[in-house]
Amino acid sequence: MKNINIITQKIIEAVGGKENIISAEYYATVIRLKLADIALVSGTILENLEKTEGFPKGFFWNKLSLVLRFSSTDDTEKIVQTDMIKFKKLNLYELNLSDFDDFELFAVITIDFCNIMY
Repeated sequence: MKNINIITQKIIEAVGGKENIISAEYYATVIRLKLADIALVSGTILENLEKTEGFPKGFFWNKLSLVLRFSSTDDTEKIVQTDMIKFKKLNLYELNLSDFDDFELFAVITIDFCNIMY
């Protein structure tokens, strides 16, 4: 059984703490965290979390954001419902693609494509 509070706390630890999170958004199986200092991201913590808990199913980061992929919308919603991080829900029809850089667009499109395929 996945302990969502522990997983969420590990995600917060992996990004350098709550104070490093500028904003948090989610859509379906994707969570995007805009960070003050991307250098604080620990890929090792995220990789260990993925191996031990199966969460997240994939992650990407660039100079501004960390994008996490989960296997289902239920998993994403569970993370959001912990209220450990304040999230804004993105509606597919309200997405402003200019808010995403090329890397994030590639990551989100790849993630959504994978969800369609599996």
